[in-house]
Amino acid sequence: MEFFDGMAQKTKNISEIMKLTAAVSSEKERQEKIYRELGETYYKVYGDRAESELMEMCTQIRESKETVENYEKEILALKGIVVCPACGYEVSIHFNFCNNCGHKMKEIQEEQPSVDELIQEEEELREEEKLLAEKEEEAVEEDRIVKEILEEEASAAKESVEEILAEEQQSEEEVEPISTEEPLELENEDPFVQELQEAVSISSEKVCKECGAPMEEDQEFCIMCGTRYGEEKAEKEAEKEEELQERICPNCGNIVKPGHLFCMECGTKQ
Repeated sequence: MEFFDGMAQKTKNISEIMKLTAAVSSEKERQEKIYRELGETYYKVYGDRAESELMEMCTQIRESKETVENYEKEILALKGIVVCPACGYEVSIHFNFCNNCGHKMKEIQEEQPSVDELIQEEEELREEEKLLAEKEEEAVEEDRIVKEILEEEASAAKESVEEILAEEQQSEEEVEPISTEEPLELENEDPFVQELQEAVSISSEKVCKECGAPMEEDQEFCIMCGTRYGEEKAEKEAEKEEELQERICPNCGNIVKPGHLFCMECGTKQ
């Protein structure tokens, strides 16, 4: 019973571990969000005058922003659109003036990058997208492995509980019912037999199997019915030895203990 309680506790612990793992992941995501907001706030306030290591990180953010801006310009150029510097409205490159505010657009059109530059920037953008996709695949693979480990642990715990329940059920089936039959009384009520019973019961428990008469320890044959005691004793000892002898499972070779009807290793009926 203690072993069963231990397995039930282990199953409960695995369930708690899964819940706590999910809670940890949720908190880490919240931390990352706070870090991003903190970094953006710091960059906006102290980006131009940050100190030592923070200055390097701010520089990296600034360069990244410039790269994104160039990518966005490249996308607009491929679409045949430019942004009006006066109002921010998207205007076709074929227009000389902004159709939203009337600002002159010809000078802006002359500053657009060449086709070769656009192609090169597009290739660089694709390379970065490829790297990001690989990182995302690695993250998905890690999540899959963690999920498989948790599922295997839960499955193993479930199987252990089922095995314990099966063993207990098998043990209950193997228990022999207590006999309610009253012991047989000797039909022979001869006074000589009764006296002999009382005299022998003091020093010996040897009784004839055939008629129930008491016998001396060195007595070979019953004086009441003539049954030989030695043959009966040898048969009992042989049966007892056969019952106590450990058996070998023919399926897996595991040792099957006396009284077990099924192999504890593979479940084969003996």
